[in-house]
Amino acid sequence: IQAAVNQVTAGGQVFALTGTYPEDVLVNKSVTITGDGPTLTIIDPVTFVAITSGDVTLEDLAVVNGGTHGVRIENIVNPLPNITFDNVHFKNNPQRGLEISATTVTNIQVLNSLFDGNTTGIRMSSTAVVDGFIIDNTTFQNHPNTSTGMGFYQANDGGNGYVKDLHVTQSTFTNNGFSGIYVEEPIDMLVETSDFSGNSRGVMLFDWYTSAVANGTLNQITHNTFTDNTAASIMVLAGNVNGLGTPVSVDNNTF
Repeated sequence: IQAAVNQVTAGGQVFALTGTYPEDVLVNKSVTITGDGPTLTIIDPVTFVAITSGDVTLEDLAVVNGGTHGVRIENIVNPLPNITFDNVHFKNNPQRGLEISATTVTNIQVLNSLFDGNTTGIRMSSTAVVDGFIIDNTTFQNHPNTSTGMGFYQANDGGNGYVKDLHVTQSTFTNNGFSGIYVEEPIDMLVETSDFSGNSRGVMLFDWYTSAVANGTLNQITHNTFTDNTAASIMVLAGNVNGLGTPVSVDNNTF
């Protein structure tokens, strides 16, 4: 796969046929990498698949058993636009299925995908900013650690990281030991028509830090189903004068 990425013209497409590919892949140009399906085309990276360019799509493949993460997005210099994962399975990676680190990304889409058996499904680092994050028809399951087991985790830790316009829809969060969704700096987040069952917490919004981000209009949790979440279905904590910075609406859910 790396040889094909190196050869293809920016904006082109790489077809990864059926097989297991035990290699790290550096995606440093605009490209679409298409497999034969996540049960047939499997990347088994030594460390992780690194994405350092915008306008990148990974589709119809799996990334499993990475040395650290499955996929890592990082570009300290330039914001990255338009990164899409469609029908990608992130399985059994010892840290994160998808790590977004030290960068700004506009428009990430995670569609029709699976995060299973990683330590954390998706994590945004405390220096990562995402403006426009769609998660649709995706399952986050079996991240059981009671401290790090999260489906989606956006960190701030006193840094400048935040997520704006996070839209989660038609997705499932099951057996996540800390929280299905855990967000520290949400701006205009919408979580709807999703199912949270057997987690410790379903959705947790937590702002403990003095650094503030721009205020938003509304964080909304609506038309979801919460079942057998052992600590809380929805937990909201604001530990400093800044608070969450954005109002929170919880309506039309089933508990």
